[in-house]
Amino acid sequence: MNLLRIVFVTIMSIFCLVTAFFITRNVYFILVSRNRTEIELKHAKEEAEQANQAKSQFLARMSHEIRTPMNAILGVEELLSDLPQSSDEKKYLHMLRRNGEHLLKLINDVLDFSKMEANETKVLTEPLDLYKLIEETVDMFKLTVKNKDVTITHHIDNDVPKKIVGDQNRLIQVLINLIGNAVKFTHEGSIDINVSVNGTILHFSVIDTGVGIPEDQLENIFDSFKQVDTSNSREYGGTGLGLTISKELVKLMEGDIFVQSEVGKGSCFTFTIPVRLAESTKTTETQVTETSFLLNETAAANISEKKVLIVDDSVDNLTLIKAFLKKEAIQLTTAENGLEAFELVKKNKYDLVFMDIQMPIMDGFESLLKIREMEKEEGREQTPIIACTAHALESDKQQCLSLGFNGYVSKPLKKQVLKETIEKY
Repeated sequence: MNLLRIVFVTIMSIFCLVTAFFITRNVYFILVSRNRTEIELKHAKEEAEQANQAKSQFLARMSHEIRTPMNAILGVEELLSDLPQSSDEKKYLHMLRRNGEHLLKLINDVLDFSKMEANETKVLTEPLDLYKLIEETVDMFKLTVKNKDVTITHHIDNDVPKKIVGDQNRLIQVLINLIGNAVKFTHEGSIDINVSVNGTILHFSVIDTGVGIPEDQLENIFDSFKQVDTSNSREYGGTGLGLTISKELVKLMEGDIFVQSEVGKGSCFTFTIPVRLAESTKTTETQVTETSFLLNETAAANISEKKVLIVDDSVDNLTLIKAFLKKEAIQLTTAENGLEAFELVKKNKYDLVFMDIQMPIMDGFESLLKIREMEKEEGREQTPIIACTAHALESDKQQCLSLGFNGYVSKPLKKQVLKETIEKY
């Protein structure tokens, strides 16, 4: 009996050891597999982030390279528009302007979408005049619908606050996308923009009598690159990013966006955002503001006494700016790189400098820092220096202002913007 008991205990011990071995081995393999999976997921996440970053950098670089020649193309169109023209010439110039601006919108859409994918899009909060914003945005489309059998109107309820706090540029961007779509898809009838308030929520509606959207397309109309008609014979162009960008921007503004539509009767796009009154709401996003070097009334009235330096490595851009300012009778000097600009500012006193950023030999950032260092060492008053660049993202603007530029204008340049900047500084 004792022998049998010993054999039984031995067998059971061996069985327990074997079982424990297999359990331990399985647990080990599970842990190794889980660890390997976590490592693979981590690597995959890092690779995705690196790919997103590389894509964003590539798109930003391509945006700069495209904006530089577009600056010359649209600038020359603006110069030619000021000259006497035949009816055919006016038509051709309008065609050039329309397609150039369309190309810029496509570039901006792709850049915005890329930044959203990389979670780099930020919403600022600043006081704004909502009534003026709506009126000016709607006015942008009145000339477009003039040649169509379409009326465009806007209405703001009396209880909607005039002064609110929000991101003016992003709000305009959403409205432009929605109104632009309404104009594109409406051939006759009306487009109405309505603004109302319900408690603490603002409601913006864009209602059209256009072609409408099929019911089976409504669910995914806000998906990226999604278009109702994807056939080769489709009538309407575009990237399919406008509504996606609008939805993401509204979400960043803590709101929501909806659509109701019926084929042949039209569509109604509505988005909501929280009301933040300018008088009672503090700015939550730290912003870099432009330093003002305002001229006194006498100086502003006589800018012919002022010396302006234009720094740009593109001969076409220099020619364009000189043509824009030809009638202003200011003393204009040009430089083709940052080092040349630094030497000129060191030897001469300029009332204003327009500085490109991406240049050979010495870029605009380095030139600015050297000028500021020189002015500090010599006890000289700071020269107003305006970044004038094809780097057109909001982050580019904030970087320029934070480094010490007194202002920022993006390419393609407009003659009126240049004149207003000169008068301001």
